[in-house]
Amino acid sequence: MKKGSHHKPESINKMSESHKGHEVTLEQRRKQSEASMGEKNHFYNKHHTKKSKREISESKKGTKASVETKIRMSKSHKGHEVSLQTRQKISNGNKGEKHYNFGKHLPEDQKRKISESTKGEKSHMFGTHLSDITKGKISKTHKGIPLSENHKRKLSEGSMGEKNHFYKKKHKSKSKLKMAEYRRGKKMPLEIKLKISESLKGEKSHLWKGGISFEPYGLEFNKELREQIRARDNYCCQECNKYESELFSKNGKPERLSVHHINYIKTDCRPTNLISLCKKCHCKTNFNREYWTAHFQKKILTLGGDKNGKTRLEL
Repeated sequence: MKKGSHHKPESINKMSESHKGHEVTLEQRRKQSEASMGEKNHFYNKHHTKKSKREISESKKGTKASVETKIRMSKSHKGHEVSLQTRQKISNGNKGEKHYNFGKHLPEDQKRKISESTKGEKSHMFGTHLSDITKGKISKTHKGIPLSENHKRKLSEGSMGEKNHFYKKKHKSKSKLKMAEYRRGKKMPLEIKLKISESLKGEKSHLWKGGISFEPYGLEFNKELREQIRARDNYCCQECNKYESELFSKNGKPERLSVHHINYIKTDCRPTNLISLCKKCHCKTNFNREYWTAHFQKKILTLGGDKNGKTRLEL
């Protein structure tokens, strides 16, 4: 063929038909591969023009590889190691503005279609698990790569409320047991503990209420009053019904019952606003305050008081 000339579509179809069902031996494949490597390749050091890229793209639109072809491609890639240099080139060739999708955003309907097509059994990873070696490799590739504040914010906003894939869902008992077994005996490094601690301090915490935890207690909230409240409650946690004599710390030391302010106002030390709780139940009250306030206001009426809400200490 003359330089610059092309086969007609009819000729291409004829050649394609003549090659169908023809098996190429491994030796022939190796020879063909070696004959087109590096400088021997007719496209060595050349690049497709934008027009050519567009034409190639248009010609491939709507075409799908058959299952048989996919299996062949999969087999041909098995055991093939990509060098670090090649990986770096691929990575650099797709960074920032070089990426084909740079500055583009998928329409919501397209995002939904992609999501639906990879859910559950449709996902190529369904029923499979990553090996520890693969997990280790993924971990290493992410180490030392800091995320920008903007990136962190986007990730956070993308998983808030209804956007979260686990929204209104709960782990099954079986899943909880699996997670517990997996974490058993594993210790978090001190460095990570400090990072988590720093990331949740003060205003960074989602429980931040403007610093009300630093507000002082009323003068009336002394040892004598706390002891009176414990005695009124029969030295029993008014949520889980555990007695003070049953409470011990992790070190085996006995623990006292906490005295909780029902309306969370530290200066309101009326007995009708105080209730005895164990440490575990007291920690629960840091969340969903409106619920706990209403919950304990009803419960306080059962502690030997009258219809007006006055307890034995006030009668």
